[in-house]
Amino acid sequence: MAESLPRFPLPSFPLPPVAPRRSPDDLTSWSEAAVCDLLVGYYSTAFAEIDRARQAARLHWACWRAYLSQAANQGRASRLALARIVAEFRLDPALIDRGDALVVDELTDLVLHRYRRAPEQAKTYMTRLVSAATQMALGRTH
Repeated sequence: MAESLPRFPLPSFPLPPVAPRRSPDDLTSWSEAAVCDLLVGYYSTAFAEIDRARQAARLHWACWRAYLSQAANQGRASRLALARIVAEFRLDPALIDRGDALVVDELTDLVLHRYRRAPEQAKTYMTRLVSAATQMALGRTH
């Protein structure tokens, strides 16, 4: 008969609650890493400090995530914070618009690749992307 594995006592301290996970089909969760990597690379060409580039990338993604999640107020706040950083470093405000174009292109590629066999889901995500881009364009701060 096989030996049984040793039993370990349960911890005597309370375990922290597990945060609810977003659905793996949520556009903002599965695309975040790819888009953020792209934005960090993009902003690192404009900012001399990598920490500033990361901060700008996080704010830019926060803006997109908010608009994709239909949280326009949060999106505007993130966009305004990003515009302030760009202005603080005396960079061209069009830098943000070019970043937006990169995000749209990357999200489009990701959706088309991931859902090539599920056109209805791809259409849903593309509709959200167009809606987010439209809201963002209407609420520009610069």
